[in-house]
Amino acid sequence: DENSVFRTKTREAGDTIREKYLAIYNGLRNSRNLLGDDPRFVIGLSGGIDSSLVASLLVQAFGKEKVIGVNMPSKYNSDKTKGAARELARNLDIEYLVLPIEDVVKANSDILEQDGQELSEFNLENVQAKIRGTSILSNLSAKYKCFFTNNGNKVEIALGYSTLYGDWGGAIAPIGDLTKTEVVQMCRYMNAVVFEREVISELLLPD
Repeated sequence: DENSVFRTKTREAGDTIREKYLAIYNGLRNSRNLLGDDPRFVIGLSGGIDSSLVASLLVQAFGKEKVIGVNMPSKYNSDKTKGAARELARNLDIEYLVLPIEDVVKANSDILEQDGQELSEFNLENVQAKIRGTSILSNLSAKYKCFFTNNGNKVEIALGYSTLYGDWGGAIAPIGDLTKTEVVQMCRYMNAVVFEREVISELLLPD
């Protein structure tokens, strides 16, 4: 059955992932000393594996009522990623907001292109990341009196593969010490052992 498949894949990762899961879980629980007795979190849910794992970890550590998921699509986001974010929020039973940013992206582009030089696709990707992190999530965290998360993994942080003032915002980085391979392994561990069901879609997890 599905659970036996999850457990088989999890055993392949050995005890290391279990130990790292417990370290992250206990670290989050103990962060109350820094974040207060009753912290709440807002998290950008892109539909990808990193944000899916962070949301799942927060729900385990603090409870589903303490987590708000936010999907911020533009015209560049596919129905697949938007659907994956929605499905994860439903599986976790957390509050879920969809805040399209296309109008904000266009407003920024219009201002930045007043010199007559068009933004490159790379520029536009960074504009969107900054809007999501700095303009939306940071302001939602202030509005709801909660914290927003940095969803970057160890490889992204080590290589600087991120957008300054965008992806690198956030009060905590729960998976900042996990490689991408470990992120995948921990997602399987969460499904097989922690939730005992498919919460993080297997379609996101490479073989």
